[in-house]
Amino acid sequence: MDLPVFGAVLAAAAMHAGWNAVIKTGLDRKSSMLLLALVQSGIAVILLPFVPLPQPQSWAVIAGSARAASPTGGCPSAARTAGRPGPSAPARCRGVR
Repeated sequence: MDLPVFGAVLAAAAMHAGWNAVIKTGLDRKSSMLLLALVQSGIAVILLPFVPLPQPQSWAVIAGSARAASPTGGCPSAARTAGRPGPSAPARCRGVR
């Protein structure tokens, strides 16, 4: 396995473990999601100087994806708090292991 691929796998595992640790800290769900969003934004800002800007043709797609994804961030958390995640929620949100 190449070193960059190995590093990417380790980084993904560390981020996943961090995400799980934050969610299980006992904070309320909204505070946990806010903390995750702030950390993710900080990582993105740090990495921005090392990646090129996207092509101008892709900005509309990027804006559309961000707009479509933004309201869904709190929905699974709100559903879990209310105790009723729907069938469209991922299996892990419904408690299925």
